[in-house]
Amino acid sequence: MNDSSNNEDSSNVDYINDFEFIKPLAEEGILPMMIKRKVHMIIGDFEGGDIAKDISSIIKDKFENKYNLRVSIYFYGEELLEFADREIIDVFIPILNNLAWKDDSKADHIEANLQLITHIKEKYRKPVIALCGYCTTSDAVIAFKNGCDDFFTLPFIS
Repeated sequence: MNDSSNNEDSSNVDYINDFEFIKPLAEEGILPMMIKRKVHMIIGDFEGGDIAKDISSIIKDKFENKYNLRVSIYFYGEELLEFADREIIDVFIPILNNLAWKDDSKADHIEANLQLITHIKEKYRKPVIALCGYCTTSDAVIAFKNGCDDFFTLPFIS
């Protein structure tokens, strides 16, 4: 497990969760504008996968000014779900052909991870952004039918 948190500037950030009444005070300058919403994303990728690290870096570069981001990376579907049971996750990003399962009977990673999308949507009711390196159009359609909110095909070199 790799938990890559963006804490370099967090000492200067006041984290206030679900207190929307404070936002107008910050907008009028009564409170400092450094209030950022805390967002925790979880990425499922294979062990040692650079894709998750690259995606994490891109997300942080794009959104760190607006959110206090924390990105966790898990290699196994079971570990991802165990972590989601202990922590509040705001966005799930499974890489369908990379996220593995300790249970070898789930040899078809894409099929198992499509089922994972359904489980995440039913249990946690959070956004799922599915990524896939060599998926078919039907995999994307099935991912949307299983509840994913967005689907991106990753470039890959064979």
